[in-house]
Amino acid sequence: MYKSRLQELSHKCLWNLPEYTATKQGTDHNPHFQATVTINDLLVTTPHHCRSSKGAQNDEDHRC
Repeated sequence: MYKSRLQELSHKCLWNLPEYTATKQGTDHNPHFQATVTINDLLVTTPHHCRSSKGAQNDEDHRC
């Protein structure tokens, strides 16, 4: 999920702005994050866990 591209697409297509959430799992010294974006009532979640919230939100080429 590339946030800036998704916002540009939302604006271009006259959709509602995307809403982002990130959930943390694991211990404080070894956290794992998973991100979800909701746009026009469609919910999309990253298929795997990342080591940072930012990585999960951007789904950094599956190398989180």
